[in-house]
Parts: sequence; C-alpha cells; structure tokens
Amino acid sequence: METTVCLVRHGETEWNALGKLQGREDVDLTARGAEQAVLTSKYLERRTSWDVIMSSPLTRAKKTAEIISDHLHTDPVIFLDDLIERDLGIASGMSRAEIAERFPDGEIPGQEPLAFVQTRMMKTLEYATQRYSGQNIIMVSHGAAINALLSQLSDGKIGTGKMILQNACLNFVSNHDGKWSIEMYNFTNHLE
Repeated sequence: METTVCLVRHGETEWNALGKLQGREDVDLTARGAEQAVLTSKYLERRTSWDVIMSSPLTRAKKTAEIISDHLHTDPVIFLDDLIERDLGIASGMSRAEIAERFPDGEIPGQEPLAFVQTRMMKTLEYATQRYSGQNIIMVSHGAAINALLSQLSDGKIGTGKMILQNACLNFVSNHDGKWSIEMYNFTNHLE
C-alpha cells in the first residue's frame, strides 16, 4: 500500500521578500504569498484527490494550508507543532550574508540542532503514514524543516546545505511498504 505526502513550503512573507531568514517568528503572508497558495491548490487539485492537510501552527504556514484546504474542500486543517520551523536562534531576522559573516563556523547560538529537526519531522511523517495509510496527505511546513527531512530521506544527497527551497514549492515523497522515496522536490512550475 502506498501513502503519498506532498510537503508544501508556505507562501511568501515580507521577511522572505526582504531576504531575512525567519525561524519561529510569526510572520504573515504577503499578497503574493496568498496568491502562491491559491496557485498551489489549483495544481494539487489537478494532480489527484487529497485526504488530509496538516500544517505548522505558525501563521504563514497556517494561512497557506487554510487557503489550500478551502480550495480543495478538505476537512479542517490539522495543526501539528512538530511541523514548525527550525529555531534559528539569534540568526533569525538576518540575511544569509549576515549569518555567514557573523558565524563563519556555522555555530549559531540558540539554533535547534539539525538532528532534532530531522527527528521531529520524521516522527510527524511516520505518524501521518500510520494514521492515514494509503491516503494522500498534504503537509504545510517551512524551508529549513522540509530541507532537513529531505536530507534525511536522501542520505544527505539533497536537502539541508544543498539547496534553498522556494516559497510554495512542492516536495512529493511516498511510502511503499515501509520504504520512503522522494518523487519530486523544490517543484515550482505551478507558480509560473
């Protein structure tokens, strides 16, 4: 039996537009971010039927998930704390260039360890596939959190340290008889 999960990064926020990294800060979607969520829902609707939508409780993910849910007419969104963004510690609100300059060794005070992010994201993925086995699941989360999961699922071939996930990108993973595979990642053609 196969379970498909589409991991969606939230739509654009003002901080994204400014090039500032956001961790646990609760930054809202821009008008463009809301439009990205609409375009995402239209693409997902054409692809297949979806059984459940889960989301991080942070506003940018929550609103993205609710827009998708409204368009797809699914049950209410399920909010899970483990889908929240990686805590970036004192680097939150900085640009990538500022972080590289201030923390050249990559050691950022207060940043959530990558292994912790991977553990909680994997736990959520496993929970979803057990609870909704054989179904199609949408999970709305965040760039660093999804990247950490993709890195774990690919044994480090993609994900954290290899790419930047775009706003409202789609990342499809499937579980067939307990084995995970990445079908597509950082897909943004639906936004063009």
